[in-house]
Amino acid sequence: MAFIRKRANGQLSLVFWWQGKSWIKALGTTDEKEAEQTKKDAEAQLNRIRQGKSPLAARLLADGIPITDVLFGSPEVALRISKEDGNESPLPLGELIKAYLAGLPGSVSPEHRYTIELWLKHVREFLGDDRPIMSLTTADLEAYRKKRVGPGGENTVSLKKELTYLKSVSYTHLRAHETA
Repeated sequence: MAFIRKRANGQLSLVFWWQGKSWIKALGTTDEKEAEQTKKDAEAQLNRIRQGKSPLAARLLADGIPITDVLFGSPEVALRISKEDGNESPLPLGELIKAYLAGLPGSVSPEHRYTIELWLKHVREFLGDDRPIMSLTTADLEAYRKKRVGPGGENTVSLKKELTYLKSVSYTHLRAHETA
């Protein structure tokens, strides 16, 4: 079970229990819908781990990687995944986005597909097509957010969607490694 906590500065954090201990992950957002989706995704992944359905996560946890890094990624997790694949350089962001777009259901309208491609284009241009997605840090995403904020310093709808789809690309990548 997890819940969202609002901090004094308005930012939201995810609080969850793992092996009898409370863990907190700052989400870097004030958007409650986005935080709820992150909570839902984290709970689903935690359930998969508890049920033994995520061998990759089990190996990472057994190696002492913190549960927050397993759930949300880190440079160390990216390095471990790349070594398990026998590849010193994980699949780059540009290729992951292409694979994600190719895997979108046929029910996604051409207009919506175009919009998703446009949102992810902004992400690729800033972070670089050759950047391994799991090597992204909170600082990278904060720098991207600062570049894309609106004139009043607020997060725009477009920025929120761009980051949501970036998260979807990374989750798709992790799930692909779990089933491989």
